Amino acid sequence: MDFEYSSDQKLLLDSVCKLMQRIGSGRMVGMMLTGRTFDAETGERLGLSHYLVEPGKALDTGLEPADAIAKNARIPNCLIVQAIPRVEDMSAADGLWTESVAQAVSMTSEDARAGIDAFFKRRKIEF
Repeated sequence: MDFEYSSDQKLLLDSVCKLMQRIGSGRMVGMMLTGRTFDAETGERLGLSHYLVEPGKALDTGLEPADAIAKNARIPNCLIVQAIPRVEDMSAADGLWTESVAQAVSMTSEDARAGIDAFFKRRKIEF
């Protein structure tokens, strides 16, 4: 899963393709031709990072969602990480079909059955 954290010191990015999807080809061409860069606040506003944090706080900030994610069931986590980026590049019909298959796989897993059982027995589930 890709989470980007930015501070005044640096902004972490994956690739030119992902960057272009986020800011558009016009802004991308301008950056490449002129060497223009963005500070962390502008980058966060443009959607280049998920969070804007103080220098030196990126690890601590990143561990918070990581801890929550680690407590989720494994199969849905995997499907979310693998399917959503692919669905983004599909037609609506193909995306809906892929989503329904991913949901079916998720809902028929051992973790799903345990989660439903925990819900009806009013107890907390741990995966």
